[in-house]
Amino acid sequence: RGSPCTPAVPRRRRRGRATMVPESPQEENSGTPFLAAGSRAAAAGRPPSRDSPVGVAPGSSPSGAVGRLAVGAAGHVSARSHTGHLLRKNALLKRREWSATCCPWCPCAAICELFLPLAVVGLLWWAREECAEGGQCMLPVLAGWGGKMPKGNFSTECVEGLQMLDDQANFIGYSTCQAWSETFLRPLPFVNVLAYLHWSGRRLALAVDDPADAPKVEAMRQWISDNWHPDMNLSSIPCQQLEHDTIHNFDKKSNNETGACSSRTKNPGLLPNFKNLTHEKVFSTAQMNSYLDSSAYGNDGLFYAAVVFEHIGGDGSLGAPGQWSYSIRLNVSSETTVYTGVPKTRPLDLGVRPHEANIYLSRGFVSIQLLLNRYIIGHKEEDLDVDKLLQVNDLDAKDETEDVRQQLAEPLSFAPQSVETIPMPVAGAVVDGFYELVAIVFPLAFIVAFLYTQKKVLNELITEKETKLRESLRMMGVSGAAIIGSWYASYAIIFGVLCAIFAGISSTHIFPSSDVFLIFLFFWLR
Repeated sequence: RGSPCTPAVPRRRRRGRATMVPESPQEENSGTPFLAAGSRAAAAGRPPSRDSPVGVAPGSSPSGAVGRLAVGAAGHVSARSHTGHLLRKNALLKRREWSATCCPWCPCAAICELFLPLAVVGLLWWAREECAEGGQCMLPVLAGWGGKMPKGNFSTECVEGLQMLDDQANFIGYSTCQAWSETFLRPLPFVNVLAYLHWSGRRLALAVDDPADAPKVEAMRQWISDNWHPDMNLSSIPCQQLEHDTIHNFDKKSNNETGACSSRTKNPGLLPNFKNLTHEKVFSTAQMNSYLDSSAYGNDGLFYAAVVFEHIGGDGSLGAPGQWSYSIRLNVSSETTVYTGVPKTRPLDLGVRPHEANIYLSRGFVSIQLLLNRYIIGHKEEDLDVDKLLQVNDLDAKDETEDVRQQLAEPLSFAPQSVETIPMPVAGAVVDGFYELVAIVFPLAFIVAFLYTQKKVLNELITEKETKLRESLRMMGVSGAAIIGSWYASYAIIFGVLCAIFAGISSTHIFPSSDVFLIFLFFWLR
């Protein structure tokens, strides 16, 4: 806008920003960006006159006061420069915020944002030192197969005969060491698996990947029923439980009409042959999967397990050469309740814990595997002692007739005659129990430590938008990426410094066996 004595200069728009074009050649060629005259007047401490035209200070010539409101092509400001100024602005705001106190000596914002996370790390440091003092958190793992040692003895070698005292220093016994023979275990005899199928009404399913192999499986089933496991009159059919809660009134006193058995008394009767305790149909894999998903499943008995043959060697007869491949599928759940007790990630366990591995031996998996492997190998040892065969396979048949004993020993004479297992011995180690103690508390403490800092990040972004500061900066030509990026960079510096301090303290006092860079990444990415 010109003065009343000079014509008005038209405005031009450049890159979406209004500019005021200088009139004089000196201004055009100077290349220096001009502030509005009103801004110069304000900087000099003189308020602009209400009667003066916009951008012109009182007492100045209109032509000398005309300037550009925004920087043009000659004085273009880069995004890097914007970001740098915004970072300085953020640093100034943080310094003012941290110096603002509720009382002269208590900068609450700085304490909550900076020192609270450090206090949590200091607390863990203190707990680590207290736990290590006197060996309170030291948990020795004995080498070999374990045992019981006196409290406060951190040796990893088990020694028998040491006095053991309770917390009141009273004598409670002597230390003992567990031998390998105490963890010795054999698989369940296959006769017990057949007994479970008999009492429970469940069946063993047979399936093939290739439908052309179904006649071979039929012939194998018939051979096993005729030669290894025919109908047998037993003085006591074992009362065996292989799955939890699958049989109502199982192992309880009840009459034979319910089909239940009792482990407290003998259960004489006829144990059906192998064929009668399997499902009558040899499925293809697709048919079995479809049957299990259908509503008809269970009408003719539920499945205890399924054996799926991928390949069958030769004609499928006893010891036939060729490639044999099969898989055994057992129920993971009892009835319709899925067992979810096994965690997705296993905790560190250095002691001898054979329970889960022993499930394969005690639930019938290895028993079925032994039956099939004996058939596939097809090698029989002659002139074996029947009593020893029954003994090494944990079969108690002293009350059975000689014919029944011979029949029970017949499949056991095929290689392998018996399977015996012991867990692998473990190496001695001393486990630091501090990490197990803080495993539950540490995630919560870590979140609480950074809760105020994270709240401040959101607060800064929301305040900028609420006070229209972001819109004002964008009207002045600052990009949104520079505004958001400056806050990311500001807090990246704050979090980086905190995480570096965390990593330094943790690598020396809390996690001394861990790499400092990995600890830094852990805190940084969490």
